Amino acid sequence: MAILHQRAPPTFEGRPMQIRSNWDSKQWWNFIGAAGVLLAIASAPVQFVAGVLMGLGLLFFGAGEWGNHAIHVKRTDGTTAESYPWYPYFFGLLLDTIGIVLFGFGLYRLVASEP
Repeated sequence: MAILHQRAPPTFEGRPMQIRSNWDSKQWWNFIGAAGVLLAIASAPVQFVAGVLMGLGLLFFGAGEWGNHAIHVKRTDGTTAESYPWYPYFFGLLLDTIGIVLFGFGLYRLVASEP
């Protein structure tokens, strides 16, 4: 007779870790950055330059927005609330600008290319 073992939940410093099982729409910039990485990786082996440029543009834009949305934790009466207000930082705005330019140039290369 086989004995089924249950795996213990992962812990960090003796406390159980909370693993998110659903998408948090408050952190949309993570999705944009991940989509950019996937697009750039998928486009690189086939030398699809427009796809690589657009993927890098999404990655840079997602990283810039990540920098512009710093986490703020507020604790009141034993409850903890997280928020991600947009606050413009120079480096975040620079990454946003680079991302928009790369994405736009990649889109131009995609539309202007001859079949």
